[in-house]
Amino acid sequence: MNRRIFKYELKLDSVNIVSMPKGAEVISVIEQNNGIMVYAIVDPNETKMEDKVFTIVGTGRDMTFDADDYVFLGTVSMFEGRYIWHVFMA
Repeated sequence: MNRRIFKYELKLDSVNIVSMPKGAEVISVIEQNNGIMVYAIVDPNETKMEDKVFTIVGTGRDMTFDADDYVFLGTVSMFEGRYIWHVFMA
């Protein structure tokens, strides 16, 4: 199987739905050029797609979801550390 690492940009909305090739494995989240990027290992030849749901929460803000139903991916610092975001995947 031919696999590659693809990058997906998340919006600073609380919930993001991202379509990825079926079987994609999310491996990391980082800040890049003032945006939040999620990286996933994918099969570029996979024609079936599946939606992944990501939730972003700022430090000190209410978590409007049940964290037990999500996997914590990481914390991202943006704008020279003025904003800290925590990224979860359902």
